[in-house]
Amino acid sequence: MKLFRRNSTKGRPQAAADRDSDRDSDLSLMSEDSDWEAERAALHKSLSAPTEPNAAVLAAAGAGEHASLWAEVDREELERIALNIARNAVPPAASDEGAEAAARLTISAAVAEQAEAHDSTDPLGFGRIDTRLLTLDMRGGGAPKPRYAARLSALEAGGRRAGGGARRASMEDGVGEAPAALRAKVLPGSRQFDAEAYLGTIHADTPLPELLRGLAALRQQLSEHAGQVKALVKENFDRFISSKNTVDTVYAALQRAEAEGEAGVHGASSAEVLEAVLKVKDEARHAFGPLLERHAKADRIRLVLGVMQRYEAVVQLPSRVRQHAEAGDYEQVVADYRKAKALLADQGGASGGGLGSAASGTAALGGGSAAAAAAAAAAAQRRGEGGMWGKLMDEIDKVVGSVAHTLETIVRSVQSAPGEAHDAVRWVLQLREVGVPAAQGMDPVGLYVEAQERHVRALLEAALAQYNAALDRLRRAAQQSEEAEAQADSLAGMGLGPTGMPAPGKYGAGSAAASPAASRPSSASATPRGGASAGDSLAAGMQQAAVRYVSLVTTALCQWLPDYWVVTQQRLPALAGVGDAAAAVERGTAAAERSVGAMLALYRSTVQAVLANPAAGGLTHAGLLSLAEALADGCQALAQAASSGGGGGGGAAAAALPHPGAVACLRQLTERACHASLAQLSAHLSEAVGQLCAAEDFRLTVASRRAGQPSTASVAALQSLVQGGMLHLQAALAQAARAGVAPQAKAAASARSAFFGCFSAYAAGVGAQADELLLLGGGGAAGHAHGGGGGGGGQPSLAAEAAAAAAALGSAASGGKEAAAFSPSRRLLVLCANLGAVRGRLLPQQYSRWAGLLQTGGSTAKELSAAAAECGRQLEDCETRLAGAYIDRKQATLDEAMELLLFADGTVWEEAPPPQGPRPAALELIHALAAVQAELAATAPALLREVLEELLLGTLDGFAQVLMQGSPPASAGGVLQLWLEGSVLLAAVSGLGGEPLQQASTRLRAALDRRLQAAVATAAAAAGGGEAAQLAAWAGSAGGLSLEACRQRLGALCEQAQAAARLNLAPLHRLARQ
Repeated sequence: MKLFRRNSTKGRPQAAADRDSDRDSDLSLMSEDSDWEAERAALHKSLSAPTEPNAAVLAAAGAGEHASLWAEVDREELERIALNIARNAVPPAASDEGAEAAARLTISAAVAEQAEAHDSTDPLGFGRIDTRLLTLDMRGGGAPKPRYAARLSALEAGGRRAGGGARRASMEDGVGEAPAALRAKVLPGSRQFDAEAYLGTIHADTPLPELLRGLAALRQQLSEHAGQVKALVKENFDRFISSKNTVDTVYAALQRAEAEGEAGVHGASSAEVLEAVLKVKDEARHAFGPLLERHAKADRIRLVLGVMQRYEAVVQLPSRVRQHAEAGDYEQVVADYRKAKALLADQGGASGGGLGSAASGTAALGGGSAAAAAAAAAAAQRRGEGGMWGKLMDEIDKVVGSVAHTLETIVRSVQSAPGEAHDAVRWVLQLREVGVPAAQGMDPVGLYVEAQERHVRALLEAALAQYNAALDRLRRAAQQSEEAEAQADSLAGMGLGPTGMPAPGKYGAGSAAASPAASRPSSASATPRGGASAGDSLAAGMQQAAVRYVSLVTTALCQWLPDYWVVTQQRLPALAGVGDAAAAVERGTAAAERSVGAMLALYRSTVQAVLANPAAGGLTHAGLLSLAEALADGCQALAQAASSGGGGGGGAAAAALPHPGAVACLRQLTERACHASLAQLSAHLSEAVGQLCAAEDFRLTVASRRAGQPSTASVAALQSLVQGGMLHLQAALAQAARAGVAPQAKAAASARSAFFGCFSAYAAGVGAQADELLLLGGGGAAGHAHGGGGGGGGQPSLAAEAAAAAAALGSAASGGKEAAAFSPSRRLLVLCANLGAVRGRLLPQQYSRWAGLLQTGGSTAKELSAAAAECGRQLEDCETRLAGAYIDRKQATLDEAMELLLFADGTVWEEAPPPQGPRPAALELIHALAAVQAELAATAPALLREVLEELLLGTLDGFAQVLMQGSPPASAGGVLQLWLEGSVLLAAVSGLGGEPLQQASTRLRAALDRRLQAAVATAAAAAGGGEAAQLAAWAGSAGGLSLEACRQRLGALCEQAQAAARLNLAPLHRLARQ
């Protein structure tokens, strides 16, 4: 008996509960692994729950649209609902009879589903027909609006009741379902199928080429179907024949039995007939059972595939999210998760719930009604019970959760670029906003701030550890070098080489290396220090390590801070509107400000620890300047970040970039480094000048002699030191300017000290060296003078010194070098020459060159002029003191020569005969003057006239005073000898000085003439006339002794003496003409 049959009676729109049951049946195929009891309980609960008619359907249908008679019931819909109820509600029976009933129900349901699927498939192959709305659902496209309103008027004209007008208006608005009568004419599987109605309703907008292509596809399907039928008949032809023969035999037997009226006679009994029927049934079941079962299974699979294709976009959400995450398209991940949650949030775990109800009920849920909220809560509760959609949502949560953890890793990683980290923070906040479970406990803003602070702190600590390790290595290397040097010195002291073997030449005859002192240079050269001490190497290495350390931490801070400040203070606040992230963003921004302050404090203490004690770190003025340069580089890096907006945009926001405290910190440190460098520079220059003075070699350079301003190499070295110091000052001011610092007020004193301190230190160093020379040569002058008079005292005579001075002058003129040994007085004169060159040439030249720089350094013109005058005064005072000491020493020498001339040469003045020529003592005095003049001309020409005039004034005035006092008491011949030698002296020094010297010469000439006149007069008046006769004979005067005759004779002797001493006096006159 056929339980259900299809009727083409007049239909009506499906009820909401029936449509839900339909969708439940569809999704039940996809949840076969769900618990049977749970599925059935859920279904009974759904069926027994009181439901109210759909408001939209009631509004569209109007009053009286509900079925009140059996004639108004859609029997096809009723049959489908009954099949679904039977299939889902009837449990599998253990008995054969129950199993057979269940099998019949299953087959009937499969046939009904197949018929429905056949009805919903477009014969032309353009997609699926929505059986309720009569719209064509294109593959992959959205459902169009119903187009059956035009057909509705024709159907209503056939006798529809008066309420049809309202329903048509509802249909035209696209609300509700198509009438059953129209569906019977439009659906391809209906017995009342009307091709014109089908094309006019379903394919009203389909172009003709598409319809022709669909018709060709339909013909192809019909051809394939006919071929399948033929194949089925061909494969089972023997079974069909056997069944036909058996049926014919049974039919014939039954006819004969009925004709004879007896069973068993020429026919079969009822038992035999029943047995035959059962046998045929068994054979049919055996033959067609597997085929029908496979056919039903294939239909179910096809139906499931259709549902899967229908909701393919939702089912593939996990794989799509995974693909987007692998491609880095996190925005699409957020969009997909938001879509999945909107579609699946109300479907989680409900075994009877389907995606169709989620899609159709979206509008109702969006209305915010209490029933919709209750349904959503119930769906969320059912989600944990393991339904298909719940499992799908769990899979999506798992994939998106892994994406959230990946983004968290990006935020945490210090290798992430600032833009990448910011985007990761934004996506995590968006994932948390859309409700990703794994992202609910994440604080990406705080995590980013914490990770960055930990990273910078680790960088600073690593740099400090590296710096300390470098210092330890340097100290160990210096200690090992000192130990090796001490061992080498010990071996050298024992006469052994560095390898412990006897030093070369230790036992050789006449070897100069026999003494330990001679072997020391070889041992020193054997050390691997290359001429530098272990302390110097240690200091240089420590300075290099300190500069590298400060440069490293400054670079790290300046590379990190701008981007970090932009991200935390400019870009992250823009994320406050993402969900409930406002509080987290505010906390993160405040934490970022605190972290920047803490990092700046740590950085400041790190650099200040190096600047606080430069000596402990081995820092010189050059090392401190390198630190200032590194800090200025950091200031410029921050300034460039501010001008470019730190990569995060410009405008008003860029004006606050980077952190203002960072710029102030670096500027303060740069200014401090510059000040420390200038202070170290002043001390370094003073020390270097002192070492320069102590290492004076007293050798005049050829270039200075040719320039007419003789000086040693120390003057050129002093010039190099001053220029180097000023270049250092210029570099320090340039670094301060790069950092935006104006250190004029604090750097002025250091700058002036660096420049003028060099000259002050030079004056002090030269004065100290002069003091040592004065102590060293305290008694050299007297011995020097007396040695010449004795003729064999072992000291060079004044004549020899004069010859040496003249030779030195000639050597300088020809480009040669001086002798290696210099007397203390000569060294004093060299120092005077250096002071004169520094005071008269170097100081004005350098002051004129660097005055502008010193003013840039903060000094005023008045201060600079006062400092320059003070330096000039110091140099002049030192020069005056040294020149005075030189004059005193030379004057003592000349006084001793005069003493020798007048009193100490052994002449008996009371019995002295008339002169025959100048004595050697007189020539020695003249030669001493020539030596002094030559020495001054060769060493300090600027002092020549002044010093020589001072010496001659003393010599001539002293000679005149002695004569005027009547000393020495001499005879007339002795007085004539003194007059001759005084005249020779005056002739030798004539034209050497100015007015004072001419006056002194006049005074000496007067003293000589007065003494001569008195002596001649006394001799002429003497009784006996013996002395007068001797003088007259000497003078060649036949008429007796006369003053004029004596003058003539003395003039001739003076000319002879000058001619005889012309060779020795030539240097003196040549120098006088210069």
